[in-house]
Amino acid sequence: MYHLHGLLLPPKQLYNEREAFTKRYYLLFVFLAFFSALGSLYFLYQLSLREAVWLLPVFISSFVYLAPKIPSSWFDFFRRNIRMKTTMLAITWIYTMDVLPILVNESSISSTVIFYWLYRYMLIYVVCVLFDYRDRKRDAQHGIPSFIYQLQPKQLLNFLHALLLFAMVSNLLLYNQVNSLQLLIHSVPVILLYWSLPISMKTNSDTWFLLVLDNFIFLAPWIGCILTMLT
Repeated sequence: MYHLHGLLLPPKQLYNEREAFTKRYYLLFVFLAFFSALGSLYFLYQLSLREAVWLLPVFISSFVYLAPKIPSSWFDFFRRNIRMKTTMLAITWIYTMDVLPILVNESSISSTVIFYWLYRYMLIYVVCVLFDYRDRKRDAQHGIPSFIYQLQPKQLLNFLHALLLFAMVSNLLLYNQVNSLQLLIHSVPVILLYWSLPISMKTNSDTWFLLVLDNFIFLAPWIGCILTMLT
């Protein structure tokens, strides 16, 4: 799904570096999409029926997110009616990365887990909002609606500040369950996102969005891995 989303280029004007790069190496991405599909099917076959059922929400939400980009009148319904695609994308990310591991392992869902999920969701949602805000003109041309596109820059900035504050509060509420170092590690991406908001709202650079901003989601796990290897 991820490869297909990237392969669905606009029929006329290319809007950013990533689309130009994809067009230049289109056959390579088709090749990657094909083999990633084979890999997905192979690993899906290894799952039990119960585990596969837990993946259904991911399949459905991924398709709904992809559908508005498909250049066919059959998918006009999705282009006209998908109004919460940013929210849906953030839910898909957190469900895949943070909710599924707990559901599959039948761990108990405590207040600690809920606060952690809230922290992760707010962090991921901010990144998704910034991506969709960058693409607002293109999405508007394709008839894809979103409440984000109605916000003025100052309104959007206040909205993102509120989300990051919520993320930080959710993280700090874990202070009785995790050590101070873990709290500090999970505070780093929140602080960096807050500091970088003016840059993210002004630039259209794919290098910034795909190499820097996107990886804020994975920064805390990476720091944790590095510290574990060093100790």
